[in-house]
Amino acid sequence: MRRGTLTRIYGLAAIALASLQFATAQTVKPTMMDFLQKDGRFQIFVRLAKSTGVDMWFKGDSITGCTIVAPTDDAFSHVPQGVLDSLNKNRESMLKVIQYHVMTEHEDSAAILKSPPTLEGDPLNLTGGVPSRTAHVLSKDVVTSNGTVHVIDQVLFPPAVFTGLQRDGVIPMAVGLGPPKKMTAAGVVTGPKANTKRTTSNTNRSTKRRRSSGHWVRITGTNRRIWVPNTP
Repeated sequence: MRRGTLTRIYGLAAIALASLQFATAQTVKPTMMDFLQKDGRFQIFVRLAKSTGVDMWFKGDSITGCTIVAPTDDAFSHVPQGVLDSLNKNRESMLKVIQYHVMTEHEDSAAILKSPPTLEGDPLNLTGGVPSRTAHVLSKDVVTSNGTVHVIDQVLFPPAVFTGLQRDGVIPMAVGLGPPKKMTAAGVVTGPKANTKRTTSNTNRSTKRRRSSGHWVRITGTNRRIWVPNTP
């Protein structure tokens, strides 16, 4: 075979191989971790996912088909500092919060509104944020090589963690539910007031309203007390 012919064959083979490599590169999609890191809006979420080990669900192709609702850095800026401090001190609670943003099955933008189960164990609820408790989907159905990402504007909290933060007095009992009532960290309305005057229309006399029979009980680990009526 002539040298010129061989040269043409090798040249055509090289072109075909380059074309194949280019086509393959064009069809390979990034992983969920690739998307989160390259996007630039999820630095806090990625850092916490790595610190809790949850990142294993979206950094490679060994686990596929899962879904993330990813809160942006701006979403974390809306979380009260006291809440973040409490979570940073409690690794288990932080783990649950990050797991609550991950679903082990593919869930599109319509499905996440129907409370699918999360990696944390509780159904997803997009009204579980702090302080507004309402998350809006900013970007939906971002398809990657190993799962789907939905971008949200609030950090979500599973029920047990949210209740624990309320119990510890880190967030108000009535957060997101209108004007707060007089509540203690234990969620008990404070006892009846003493020395409240009332005026009668006939005699124009003032009498004192007496507190119902009971006693004050201090809430363990706090400086708060609640009024407990005596059992009849």
